[in-house]
Amino acid sequence: MSTIRYCLFLFGLVILFGVVSAAPSPPFANFTAAPTYGQVPLAVKFTDVSLNKPAGWAWYFGDEPYNQSWVQQNDSSGWRARVSHSSVALPDGSIVLTGGWDGEHAKNDTWRSITKGTIWTQQTASAGWTARDGHTSVVMSDGSIVLMGGLDDSGNSKNDTWQSINNGATWTLQTASSGWTARSGHSSVALPDGSIVLMGGIGSGGPKNDTWRSRNGGVTWTRVNTSSGWTARVDHSSVAMPDGSIVLMGGSASGVAKNDVWRSTNNGVTWTQMNASAGWKVRDAHSSVAMPDGSIVLMGGFLLGGYFNDVWRFDSTGSTATNPSHIYTTPGIYTVTLQAYNGIGYNSTRKAGFITVTNPEVLPDKIGVFRPSVHMFYLKNGTTTTAINWGVSTDLPVTGDWNRDSRTEVGVYRPSTHTFYLKNGSTTTAINWGVSTDLPVTGDWNGDGRTDVGVFRNSTHMFSLKNGTTTTSINWGVSTDLPVTGDWNGDGRTDVGVFRPSVHTFYLKNGTSTTAISWGVSTDLPVTGDWNGDGRTDVGVFRPSVHTFYLKNGTTTTAISWGVGTDLPVTGKWS
Repeated sequence: MSTIRYCLFLFGLVILFGVVSAAPSPPFANFTAAPTYGQVPLAVKFTDVSLNKPAGWAWYFGDEPYNQSWVQQNDSSGWRARVSHSSVALPDGSIVLTGGWDGEHAKNDTWRSITKGTIWTQQTASAGWTARDGHTSVVMSDGSIVLMGGLDDSGNSKNDTWQSINNGATWTLQTASSGWTARSGHSSVALPDGSIVLMGGIGSGGPKNDTWRSRNGGVTWTRVNTSSGWTARVDHSSVAMPDGSIVLMGGSASGVAKNDVWRSTNNGVTWTQMNASAGWKVRDAHSSVAMPDGSIVLMGGFLLGGYFNDVWRFDSTGSTATNPSHIYTTPGIYTVTLQAYNGIGYNSTRKAGFITVTNPEVLPDKIGVFRPSVHMFYLKNGTTTTAINWGVSTDLPVTGDWNRDSRTEVGVYRPSTHTFYLKNGSTTTAINWGVSTDLPVTGDWNGDGRTDVGVFRNSTHMFSLKNGTTTTSINWGVSTDLPVTGDWNGDGRTDVGVFRPSVHTFYLKNGTSTTAISWGVSTDLPVTGDWNGDGRTDVGVFRPSVHTFYLKNGTTTTAISWGVGTDLPVTGKWS
């Protein structure tokens, strides 16, 4: 076989058997969590499901205080001490620092660190753009660096834009005039949505505290506000965090150096002071970057004739674990962000309104009955009774929180059409599920705070639980059992169980564990509910012969007479 044919043969084998391996890629960040809804304090378990083998994780749970201590990385970085420079963090985790003023001349050199600011290497002594200070730069999602404005050696303010696609080694002029007023001493960030936000600085008319935003890579700009809340200032720095917020630090306001920290969570429209004194010395003309691990690194600056080349680091992340747990202690709706990174680059995903935490309410479950003869619910709440006409006489009653308002509503399961009819105010939801011989069950199967439906099929003693387009099948009990559901361990998810009339015993399934509770007599109907408001579901029975509920809570029994002997029992949080 000739050499050429042999090479072609080997190439064919490679294609046929997929020997060629794909080039390494940055991670594709993604995660799941449970529960995503509940009362304070809410413990949530987060699970990383990112692709492409991340090596590190930066989690933002939405309630980070941004007031942690700063840690010094070094007190001399190698590049000549300077002010009014600019810096960015690249997707590979390195930092690129550009230009600035060394006390004698403006600079147009470029430096790079691959060690989070500890060690630096010069990329180029002359970057191509006019030597300047007071400029800003951002890194875009494609890894390119965009540099904007500044003040040249002749004292002229600039509003030109330059781009580098090779880590700051070479640069290309993008536009000689960017639209916003020529200025220096401003700051700018690139947000996760691809827009650029530019803040403050000094130009015609003096120091500014306006905020501008571009949604098209700096081609056109819109003024977000004319006064951002922080004092008009120059030579401050700012970074965009993986959670979409902007953090602004220090600078000079009316000739006074600052070390305050401000944050905006709405693209620069409004701002909140996070720290009036961050720990590092007051300064201006410094620079800062947000790292792939979620930390902020602040470098250099100026104060009272002295130049700094120190480096400080601030870790704002909620966790760097692979699969962290987090406890929410304040009611609210929280956006969660995960930034995953490896040696190739990083990627973040942000899920808005992902976690809902409600006020703690001691609302034990109450009792009620469904009277088939008049298809009427009679719900008992203290001395008050609520009567609700719903369904038909052959229906079976169900209850649940159909709309996540922490209140229980009613519904029915119609065996003839194997359909749930769930009542929510004036709205009805119909869900076809199971077969006509099934028994209905309801529960929050995924911990999102909303009650879903399911059925128990006696012939196969199988639960079929419906959650959107997902079905979970659980084999439990025997064919003569009656199904029950509840949150037996207080984790925010509903589990299944059965009541076996022949031995009047509950068998409650919790993962691989089973809890057996003997209660009642063989003619009783089972009920479950959180009788004391501790977040765990307890058991009970309804005895038709005396139309009485017997609710078990540890060693305590509560007996409540309600309804008539032909009623079917229900439980829930009616108010």
